[in-house]
Amino acid sequence: MKTAFILLFLMLPAAAQQEHPAQLPKSLGHGYRLVNRTVSNQGCHNCFEAFAQYQDLYYGTKLLTESVDFYDISPSGQFAIYGRPLRLFNLRTNTVEFIAVGIRILPADVQWHEKKKIAIIEDSEDEGRNLTINLK
Repeated sequence: MKTAFILLFLMLPAAAQQEHPAQLPKSLGHGYRLVNRTVSNQGCHNCFEAFAQYQDLYYGTKLLTESVDFYDISPSGQFAIYGRPLRLFNLRTNTVEFIAVGIRILPADVQWHEKKKIAIIEDSEDEGRNLTINLK
């Protein structure tokens, strides 16, 4: 009985240090991942909850954007379109470019045509409205 209690007591610190499964990074493939982030709202008088939950988009260790609300990764992994305002990440050149500047579009889906070097972003608010992006 004492042995079981001692083992349980020794295991408690390790169990307490483990991250909650919902807090673990989510792999999106090709080196992209979503990382959950929790921020305290302590001192915020207009906040509904004590903590705010966000998902940040990374490629490897490079933070692409905080609080991502939209992302789509090309089948090859060379490109990712994400965020608001919309951005295009090019893995080959390791660059981020703002796209759709001055254009209001809420993406529903992205059709990737990497051989043609284009991506077509479908608007969720206006069916049939698309935005074509050149991939360099």
